[in-house]
Amino acid sequence: MIDTASPAVEGRDGKRAAHRWTGEESKMNFYDNPAAYAKRGIDYDLFACLEYNPQNDAEYWVGDIKEVLAVFQGERDERNWRWVLELHDTRFVFLEGGCDYTGWD
Repeated sequence: MIDTASPAVEGRDGKRAAHRWTGEESKMNFYDNPAAYAKRGIDYDLFACLEYNPQNDAEYWVGDIKEVLAVFQGERDERNWRWVLELHDTRFVFLEGGCDYTGWD
């Protein structure tokens, strides 16, 4: 669900592209369509990182990701994961996240 009442963030092309995390996205499941996510380079760890750590201030969520440009694989309880993301609105994002041995939740 996209919060259309929120102020739009426009890309260089002038199109609305960023969305606020409304909570509805948390009802999505990575395993509902993993092939569609894989085409954009989105793996379970990236999906879970954003699901459990919504990026409200940056106004993007997993649906805004056009492509994962780079990933540094983390390790639970040791190294953080790092991603370089290209969003549909032409922004680029460096995202870093870590989790413990129980996972992202």
